[in-house]
Formats: sequence, structure tokens, C-alpha cells
Amino acid sequence: MKLEEKLLEQYFDVIEKNGNTENQIQEFLEENTIFIPMPFLLNHYLHMNCVISKFKLGNEFVTDFSYLTKSSDYWEFVLVELEDAKKKIFTNDKEIICTFKRKVEEMQVNGINKDLAKHALVDYLKDIIERLGDIQ
Repeated sequence: MKLEEKLLEQYFDVIEKNGNTENQIQEFLEENTIFIPMPFLLNHYLHMNCVISKFKLGNEFVTDFSYLTKSSDYWEFVLVELEDAKKKIFTNDKEIICTFKRKVEEMQVNGINKDLAKHALVDYLKDIIERLGDIQ
């Protein structure tokens, strides 16, 4: 078995295994940063190939991961929060579940506009869902 195949097998084992905690998943992702979702990468990609684990935002919040990306003179600092894949995000009426709304509201730190963050997350999730539909 090739190294890439073995690593991919380990990834699915960690992600899909019932009982794995967020910390176990985070540990695996820290060791294998290629699997960290980075949908907001700009033209110059990941700055210094660096992903920051457990970045503190004041005394109240800690991100699971964060990274810096740029496009010419424009920079983005992206915060990543891991969630259980089994956690329900939408109701049957396609409305966002309250616990997910709360997570979005937590992102309103240091001037982050929660409406902008919510729309970006919703658009990103819709895009993922559409792409998953195309695969099937």
C-alpha cells in the first residue's frame, strides 16, 4: 500500500470512527495538515505553510485552527472550528439550527461581522452540499 493510500485510510478511520473526540481528530489534523479544510485560500495560498493550532482570541475563545492567506496586498486571517459531522446544522425546513447559530455568533470577536460570517458559512455549506449531490 502506498503512503498516500495509507494516510487517506487513516484519515477516514479517524473521521468516521464513532467515539473519536474532537481532540483526537484535531491531533490527527495537526500531524497531517493537508486534511485541514481551507476553503478561503487566496492567490498566494497558505502563508509560510503555517497552520496555527488552538489560537486564543482573548480570554473567552480558542479556535481549533487558524491560518493566514493573501492575495497581493489583501490578507485574510481564517479561523477554523471543528464540529462533529453528525451534528445537525439544518432543520427539515432548511433553517439553521440554534446551536450552529450560536457558533456563528461566537465568531463575532475583534470586529468580525456576524452577518457576514454567517452568510459566508452558509454559502460555503451550501456549496459543499451541492458538490456532494453531484458526486452521488
